[in-house]
Formats: sequence, C-alpha cells, structure tokens
Amino acid sequence: MRARIIVLSWGGLRVTTIAAELGCHTKTVRWRLRRFNDPPAETARRHGIEVGRSGPPNSADRRCPPAPHPFPGVIEGP
Repeated sequence: MRARIIVLSWGGLRVTTIAAELGCHTKTVRWRLRRFNDPPAETARRHGIEVGRSGPPNSADRRCPPAPHPFPGVIEGP
C-alpha cells in the first residue's frame, strides 16, 4: 500500500482521493507521504543512527573495557 500511495501522489491525486481509492484514512496517506519525503538524515535519526560523522559507530567503543592505568598507584596531575 505504501508504494501505491506514493505512485498515486506522483500522479497528482489529492490525499482524500488516494485515501478513498485505497480504503484507508487520510491521516495514513499523509503520514506515509511525509515519511517518504523526509530527508535521509531525518529517517536515520528516527531509527537511532548517528548522522554527520564517519567511522565506526560509537557502540563499538563501548564494547571494549577501558585499558588499565599504566601506573595504578600514581595520582594524575592537577
């Protein structure tokens, strides 16, 4: 149904016409069209993916335990 909503909107049909033709609510049609038209960055944020950086995800850093201090009895500087 998602693809049909998009194709019908490309054909110039209005939201109310698309909803009537597919037998769904106008809010559903608007929601699907809004989701389709979202920029990729917004879609990625919605799925919890960090945007705007390169490299491995931050979760890789959290999987490794912190390295032990080289001098355990020494207090670090000021």
